[in-house]
Amino acid sequence: MIGGKIYRNKKTYPLLKVITAFWIIIIFYLSFIPGNDLPKINNIPNLDKIVHFSLYSVLSFLCLSTLSSSKRKIDKKIVLGIIFSIGVFVEIMQGLLPIQRSFSFFDMMANTCGILAGLLVFSLLKRTIAT
Repeated sequence: MIGGKIYRNKKTYPLLKVITAFWIIIIFYLSFIPGNDLPKINNIPNLDKIVHFSLYSVLSFLCLSTLSSSKRKIDKKIVLGIIFSIGVFVEIMQGLLPIQRSFSFFDMMANTCGILAGLLVFSLLKRTIAT
């Protein structure tokens, strides 16, 4: 398939929806595990930021891939805004809930960088496949 119809495939769309939903569940699960239950790894600096970046870059890529394989036309900015809102919501809830977690502006920045990285990878891959 060429151009904008690269990902439009009746077989991949349902699978992408399931994988994307599963990834969102993973993010929520990992985000709301009590802080005391998280593994303690001290020898990798900023590991939590790397995890945030990775989780949200994969989420961004999956959402954009799912959207691209759909017949519906939804603006990428809306999808990315929703993903960003999820990250903000999670951080706010971590600060409010009694789960030994806290709000972190830098975690939100890592999420945002991950979202943009997912968009970049998606765009580059789509452009590469289209040519």
